Amino acid sequence: NPICCNPSHLYAGNAVTNWKDANETALISSADQRGANNGNAKLNDSQVAAIREMITDGNTNVRIAAKFGVHHSMISKIRTGNAWR
Repeated sequence: NPICCNPSHLYAGNAVTNWKDANETALISSADQRGANNGNAKLNDSQVAAIREMITDGNTNVRIAAKFGVHHSMISKIRTGNAWR
């Protein structure tokens, strides 16, 4: 959290006014953070499409994960629909 030391920038508020202020000043993001929009994503949409094709072709999670540099549990989550729906 950025810290503001200027007393004129501070005001009394409650949780709702704090949330609104943070949202309006872009301190938090309410945008969609799923899939490639997530800043921590290691895969993009085209890679996930290729992974799904490899799954259909019968490749193992470990083999697919090694090719894309992710853990086999991520491939399992893609396979079961728990990630990258």
